[in-house]
Amino acid sequence: MKVKITQRLASPRGYSLVELLTGIAIFGVLLAAGLPHVNTQRQEINSAVTAVIADIRFARSKAIRTGAHYAVKLLDEHTYQVQRFREVDTNNWQFDSIVKTGELPDHINLDMDPTLLEFNTRGMMVSDIGNDPWVNVAVSDDAYGASHVISVWPSGQVYYEN
Repeated sequence: MKVKITQRLASPRGYSLVELLTGIAIFGVLLAAGLPHVNTQRQEINSAVTAVIADIRFARSKAIRTGAHYAVKLLDEHTYQVQRFREVDTNNWQFDSIVKTGELPDHINLDMDPTLLEFNTRGMMVSDIGNDPWVNVAVSDDAYGASHVISVWPSGQVYYEN
């Protein structure tokens, strides 16, 4: 007697042990083949760039919203701070407090000149940038050789092209 496919699929028995183990084995082989190609450290530079851009924009927006100067200051190649300034007398701003500290992984380096990006109450960058039309913030990965450049314009706008 021949068993029809519809009867086999409608059977309450479900899958046999051999069918289940075969499915798991195929899935395991595919997973083992793809796993070595997934390296999360390669994504750390993208996360670092996103964090730096977010903190620059955060400092600018806080300066606009609160009426105080805010800055992003590079401490070393792996650490930066978002700082708040207070006005001591007319147009004279002095460091007040650290709002946030950003730390990058050891193989991710941050470089910017000048080392302090200060934003005024209108969101404009008031740091001395010399004759350059903008400030470049370089984020590089020593482990994989990747690098990205973030541009900050005197208007305070941040430009990044992937």
